Amino acid sequence: MTKRIISPGKPKGMPNARPGIYKRDKVTKKNPGGKGLQLQVEWEKRTEYKERFDFYGFSQRYVRLYFAKNFREKLRWYVQNRK
Repeated sequence: MTKRIISPGKPKGMPNARPGIYKRDKVTKKNPGGKGLQLQVEWEKRTEYKERFDFYGFSQRYVRLYFAKNFREKLRWYVQNRK
């Protein structure tokens, strides 16, 4: 069984390589050392994200609508089934 090694950073001995996450190739008869590397994820110096989903607003509305009802039901169940 062969292990696939994924390591972050810049590969040693490759001064022109871009920083990121690399995956080492499988060890095969043609590639006995498994020395080939494939860039999987490349780092960016700066990124900008657009807000796509209002997580906090959705969560607050959900809690406001359902928390009290669920809490009362569970509390009633636990009080009835206590030992």
